[in-house]
Amino acid sequence: MPSNIFNAADFTFETLTAVINDQYKPSVLSNARLFKEQGIASTKVLIEQIDGLITLIQSSPRGAPGHPHRTASRKAFEFEAVHLKTSGAVLADSVQNVREFGGMGPTTATQVRDRKLSEMGRNLESTNEWLRMGALKGLILDADGATTLLDLYAFFGISQQVLNIDLTSSSLNVPNRVTEAKRRSEAELGDAKPTSWLAYSSASFLDALRANASIAQTLAGWNAATAMRDDVRGDFQVSKVQFEELRDAVGLTWVEPDTAYLVPLGVDDLFQSHWAPADYNETVNTIGLPLYAKSEPMPMGRGYELEAQSNPIHICRNPRAVIKLVNTTTP
Repeated sequence: MPSNIFNAADFTFETLTAVINDQYKPSVLSNARLFKEQGIASTKVLIEQIDGLITLIQSSPRGAPGHPHRTASRKAFEFEAVHLKTSGAVLADSVQNVREFGGMGPTTATQVRDRKLSEMGRNLESTNEWLRMGALKGLILDADGATTLLDLYAFFGISQQVLNIDLTSSSLNVPNRVTEAKRRSEAELGDAKPTSWLAYSSASFLDALRANASIAQTLAGWNAATAMRDDVRGDFQVSKVQFEELRDAVGLTWVEPDTAYLVPLGVDDLFQSHWAPADYNETVNTIGLPLYAKSEPMPMGRGYELEAQSNPIHICRNPRAVIKLVNTTTP
């Protein structure tokens, strides 16, 4: 009797979860280490606001001492994890008559498994990146780009800081305007001091910024043989703020046209990603991981059904510290 090409040990929950997390590749916001990542044993996070300062309440085991009380004006906000799940399958026929990519031998079941998990993991990470961007902007939208999952400004009862900049004005001093935006952010941060600044920009905002008279003069002072012919979309500074174009992808607008978001970097716990545990028997009340994967044998031994999931809470604990810059003639 021919041997079974599917080894059950290759499709256990532990193996699949390890594989999909090993294949995890951070996206732009995650790779910038903008969000502090932490696994949690609950599906909820409680945020406390004391005297206008939003801080975290550390979770504690049942019966253990609670979070120390402070006599002050305080509010508490509870955030619940978003449940993201995708499914696939490794069919027995998927390895039938299929040559190994880049080789001459037949494709193995584990190779098909790894390819499926990689695709599913990329889709989950792209979704997490979309949610991170929503947290940065203060408005977290679902994957349809229209349904609101969480409006942080409404949730905290605050308003967004918007600074209009007319980049078409030949008399505008753009560096001074950018410095004003930094001061507004610093006023919200209090004693916290950013180590640097980054502005995620739409293509139209960055083009208008580069074309502004005050910026064009600065560019003209650079070495014309190099700087003026280089693509500066990802390496462009004004008043020590790095402006970076964030390209639209997967049919979604990451940054609205003629808009940029000024972000202070190096501020502890300003942006946070919490990973809640999956809803499996093996994971209840355990510390959450970014990604999970699990399988079940298909009827009649025709392969394995696959499922991958992520349960994130992406938040900005002080959304007013992120300044929305808009290229407009409106004062």
